[in-house]
Amino acid sequence: MPGLPVWCRPCQDRIVDAVQGLTEACVHLSPGRVEAPDGDTDRTRRATVDGSPSPSPAWDLVDEVIRWATAAEDRLRAHLGHASRTTQRHRVLTDAVGYLTANATPWLCSPGAVDDGRTALVLHRRAVVAAGIDDLEHRMDGVVCPVCDRKALARKDGSDYVECRACRNRWHEKEYGLLTRVYAAELEASGS
Repeated sequence: MPGLPVWCRPCQDRIVDAVQGLTEACVHLSPGRVEAPDGDTDRTRRATVDGSPSPSPAWDLVDEVIRWATAAEDRLRAHLGHASRTTQRHRVLTDAVGYLTANATPWLCSPGAVDDGRTALVLHRRAVVAAGIDDLEHRMDGVVCPVCDRKALARKDGSDYVECRACRNRWHEKEYGLLTRVYAAELEASGS
């Protein structure tokens, strides 16, 4: 329905966190200032920025992230009737990220919210994995969440908490230990 958020609040938070994390991931992927290329480039080729070390998959990913973020900013500015920045010679990723996160609610209610939200999550994941800054996560396959009954429990390396990736509920490791013992007892009783 017009005016209602496309994404639920927890998903909006995940998308905003992902967009905010794009800058750090891109800095790890490419040294120096992270800017969009000047003018129009040949979009049929990868990494067309002058001085690009391509064929570098890292640089190509940074280029893709910057292009997406500045395009998302442009679409949102047009949707909200804000001044366009398309005439600026240099477009900096941090500016696009700042604008999108500052206007997160209208952005994630806009006509492009579904595609932008999915793209933000995918690009962030690809960038942090490529940069090697993703968190090690121990998945607890086979164990269901006591709240939503989905097999989506995980614990980040070094964390004292177990979290459900589906419903975002979390438990301290001691509480979770009790839950797993109860679950194991139920499995044993059922003969599974």
